[in-house]
Amino acid sequence: MKLEEYKHINALHKLLGKIRYSDKLDSDDIDFFATSPLIVEIHERVSKDWIEMSKEKGYINDSQIENMFF
Repeated sequence: MKLEEYKHINALHKLLGKIRYSDKLDSDDIDFFATSPLIVEIHERVSKDWIEMSKEKGYINDSQIENMFF
């Protein structure tokens, strides 16, 4: 997956920075990331690639995918 749009890179950068440099996320941060359409879209794109790679490596199979929550 290649993130090309600035808004996606910016949202991911902000989220990863919060996780890396904060000892905790406050409720405002969680609300921002949980409700951000950009984070949702990034998660969907990453999940799709993660599922395909995990299947190729034999870590998961199709029946396991049905029980995952995304």
